[in-house]
Amino acid sequence: MDKIILTSVILLIPIFSCSVHAQRTGSKLDQIELMKQFEGKFKSESGKDTIIYWDFKPFGNNGYELYYSFTYKGKTFFGVRDLWGYDSKTDRWICFSLQTVEEYKLFYGKFISYNKMVIEKFSINGKVDKPECYIQEVISEDDFIGYPNAEGTKQVLFKMERMK
Repeated sequence: MDKIILTSVILLIPIFSCSVHAQRTGSKLDQIELMKQFEGKFKSESGKDTIIYWDFKPFGNNGYELYYSFTYKGKTFFGVRDLWGYDSKTDRWICFSLQTVEEYKLFYGKFISYNKMVIEKFSINGKVDKPECYIQEVISEDDFIGYPNAEGTKQVLFKMERMK
């Protein structure tokens, strides 16, 4: 079960610098409007008997609150609460993430196209950490996936499906 927790945390926690500037379209993307794609309740299977629940809702004028939890055989064993805010000066999202394992993280995020957001972790418990990036890609109105921001084959880390 520790392996499932560690794997799930590494795979799902929003992580926002590696190539935010690498893929830029000619016109400025509306970061606030694009974030609306992730609004709602989603779930994902993560290994045998483990389900991730995601609830993403608006907070204030330019922010979002995200709560996601991991359940194993119906029992919640890990939870995360994120607060996302849009910074118009840097044209990117900033996230404060608090976890039930007494850890907090800070992230940057930015849409690089209408359906792809680069997420980079930059701090754990107040200490600057090595950059780790991943991409969240919207594949339909009801689904999105996450994968590492690396060259080569797209290895899907998680697939979230909208709950009906």
